[in-house]
Amino acid sequence: MYLTLLLCIYNKLNVIFKKIMQYGSYKIIKFNDEEVRAYIPLNLETALQYINIDSNRISRVSHVLGKLDAICDILSEPNLFIYLYVRKEALLSSQIEGTQSSLIDVFSYENYKFSSTPIYDVEEVTNYIKALNKGLSILDNNELPLCNRLLRNLHEVLMQGVRGESKSPGEFRKSQNWIGGTRPGNAIFVPPPPEYVDELMGNLEKFIHEKTNISSLIKIALLHAQFETIHPFLDGNGRLGRLFITLLLHEYKIIKAPILYLSYYLKSKQSEYYRYLQNFRKSQDGVVEWINFFLDALEYSANDAFAKAIKLEKLIKTDMVNLKARGNGYKIAVNIFSLMKNQPIVSMPDLAQKLGVTLHTIIRAVRQLENLGLVQEITDKKSNRLYSYKKYIHLLSE
Repeated sequence: MYLTLLLCIYNKLNVIFKKIMQYGSYKIIKFNDEEVRAYIPLNLETALQYINIDSNRISRVSHVLGKLDAICDILSEPNLFIYLYVRKEALLSSQIEGTQSSLIDVFSYENYKFSSTPIYDVEEVTNYIKALNKGLSILDNNELPLCNRLLRNLHEVLMQGVRGESKSPGEFRKSQNWIGGTRPGNAIFVPPPPEYVDELMGNLEKFIHEKTNISSLIKIALLHAQFETIHPFLDGNGRLGRLFITLLLHEYKIIKAPILYLSYYLKSKQSEYYRYLQNFRKSQDGVVEWINFFLDALEYSANDAFAKAIKLEKLIKTDMVNLKARGNGYKIAVNIFSLMKNQPIVSMPDLAQKLGVTLHTIIRAVRQLENLGLVQEITDKKSNRLYSYKKYIHLLSE
C-alpha cells in the first residue's frame, strides 16, 4: 500500500518536474556594462526523452505529405510547379522578415530587373531562390551532406548584396546578438553567447544524421527550433532557418521536390509562430506545443499546395483549350500563352525575339489576350511595358 502511494507521488512529481523543467540554462553576460541573461539550449538528444506525440497524428501528416510528394508524378508539367513554388516560398519567407515584394515583383525582376518595391526587398527574395536551388543541387549531386559548411555557404548566398551583407555572411557570429528590443537588456530573447555557437551547431549537425526512434517530422521541428534558438549568424537566421526546413524535408526523402511553401502558414500565424518558438525554450509543454504547431503547419501547407497545383493545372488547360478554339487567327496568341506558363511576366520585345516575329504581330496578339482577360499590363508605362498572366498569378498569390 505504502509502495503504491510512494510510486503515485513519484509519478506526480515527475510530471510536475517535466512541466516546469527549463529546457536549457542561462549565462550572465555583460553587454555595454549591463548584465544580461543569455540562453543556452539543451542538446536535442536530451530533450527527446520527454517528447511524446500521438502516432496517429504523425501518420496523418505523413499521409498528406506523401500525397503532395506524389503529385509531381501526375502533373503534366511538374517542373513548372517546382519553379513557381520555390518562388512562392522564397517570397513568403522574406515577407515574414518584413519584405514588401509581391510575386509580380519577383517574376518581373528576375527577367527584366523591374520592381514596384525597393530593389533590396526583391533581391532578398531572389537570393533566397538562389540559395535554395544551390542547396538542393549540392545535396542531389552529393557534393556535401546537409551540414554546417553547407549552411554557411548558403547563408553567404542569402546575404549577398542585401541588408546585412556587412554582418559576416557565411560565418558563425563572433559577437552577441538578440531578438527584439534595442539591446540585449530589453530584448525578447537573447541567444547563446558567441563562444557557445560552434559547439551547439556541431551538436545540431550531429543530430541531423543521428538515427533515432522518432519520426523525421519531429526531428525537423526540433532542428528548426534549435537553429532559431542558437541564432548562429548575425543576420538572416529566420530566412535560413526556414530554408533549412526545405533541405531537411529533402534530406529525409519526405518531399523530393521543393513544392511545399510552409512560410504561408507561418506568415499567416506569425505571432503564434514566434510565441511557440519562445515557449520551446521553456518547458516540456512548450516543446510539445511547438511540435504540434509545426505539424499543423506541415499538414495545412501540404493540403494547400496540393489543391493549388490541381487548380493551376486546370486553369492552364482550360485557358489553352479556349484559346485554341479561337482558330488560326489566334496562333501567335497561343504561342505567347505557352511561353507565359513558364514566364508569367513578359515584355513585347522579348516575345518578338523569342517567337521570331515582328513587334507589330506581338502587339496584335497581346491585345487579343488582353481582350480575353488572360493577360494584363502591370507597369502603367508608355514604353517598356510588362504583361502578366493575370488569373495565374492571382491564384498563386492566394
